[in-house]
Amino acid sequence: MARVLTPARRSFVTRHFSRHGILTIALARHAFGLRMPVFALAGASGTRSATFLLADGLSALVSVPLVVGAGWYFAGHVEELRKDVRWLEVALAIGVAAVAAIGFLLARRKERRREQGPGGPTPPAGRGDAEPPR
Repeated sequence: MARVLTPARRSFVTRHFSRHGILTIALARHAFGLRMPVFALAGASGTRSATFLLADGLSALVSVPLVVGAGWYFAGHVEELRKDVRWLEVALAIGVAAVAAIGFLLARRKERRREQGPGGPTPPAGRGDAEPPR
């Protein structure tokens, strides 16, 4: 829990609790990896049980029917989903490769600029301003 709820995040959540207790609990229900730490922090920060149950219950009234409805709907379309998921995997792989390539090129460009210094590119050593021999 300490890895997920760093001191900065804990401070943010504590401040958010003081201003928006119900909203914080409702949003934490849907935040993967943050539900348990935020719920524990709700108890530690003195959130009343009635407030917690109200916020979590209202949030569940939204999320549970959506998840169950999606499961019911897509259960009859498993084969179609498998095809679509394959295309999604390919598209995702292409997207990740493109983002990695762009990130690599931008990092390389930044490093080149840093090597050149603030005055721009420097001429090669030993050449000076003299004309080349003919």
